[in-house]
Amino acid sequence: MLQQSISYWMSGGLKSQPSYAEIILHYAPLIAAIIAFSAGVIALIAIGAQKEIARKRASIDFFLKADLDSTNLTAGEKFVPGAAAVEKLIAKGDSFDDIQKTKHYKSIEAYLNVHELLAVGLRNSVFDEKTCFEYWADALLAHYLLSENIITLMREQAGDESAYIQVQRLSEKWKKKKSRRAG
Repeated sequence: MLQQSISYWMSGGLKSQPSYAEIILHYAPLIAAIIAFSAGVIALIAIGAQKEIARKRASIDFFLKADLDSTNLTAGEKFVPGAAAVEKLIAKGDSFDDIQKTKHYKSIEAYLNVHELLAVGLRNSVFDEKTCFEYWADALLAHYLLSENIITLMREQAGDESAYIQVQRLSEKWKKKKSRRAG
C-alpha cells in the first residue's frame, strides 16, 4: 500500500512505477539533514578534543615557566624557610606591618601568587586538572599547609577574606582527591 502511494505521488498521478533513483531523490532533503547533523556532531567532538589539548599545553607551559624562570625558582626555594621564619614572627607576636616588611613575607607572597594563578586557571578551565594534579599537587598541598596561619593573618589584617581563597579551595579539593587515591 505504501509503495503504491509513493508511486502514485512520485508519478504525479500517473500510473507508473518510479525508479529507485526517483524514490531516493524524494528523500534527499532528509539525507542532507542527516549528513549535516552528523558533520555538526563531529565538529563539536573535534572542538572538545582541541580544547582539551589546549588546556594540557597551557598547563605544561605554566609549569615550564614556573620551573625554569629564575624569579619563580628563587621564590620557590625561599618559600619553606620564609614560611618557617614568618611562623616564628607570628608566634613571637610581631605586628603584621612588621612581618609584611620582611624578605620572608615577600617570598611567601610571591610563591602563593603562583599557586593562586594556577588555582584560578583551573577554576576557569584554562588548565587541565589531571595534568596539574599529577605535577603540582604535592607542592601546593605542602605550601598551603605551611602558610595557613600566614594566609589567615593576611585575611584578618587586610580585611580581605578572599585573599588566596582559590588556593584554599584547590588545596581542600586536592587533599580529598589524594586521600581517596591513598585509601
